[in-house]
Amino acid sequence: MGKADIAVKNWLGNNERFADLFNGIVFGGRQVISPEELENIYLN
Repeated sequence: MGKADIAVKNWLGNNERFADLFNGIVFGGRQVISPEELENIYLN
């Protein structure tokens, strides 16, 4: 795994950032995803 991949995973690992990004891009700014309702899963 490259350094850039690790950096992106760490950045998106923040639930508030993840929710903001997806709410902005996928849902046009509507607050559909709440950071409090997210949980981290780790896949190998």
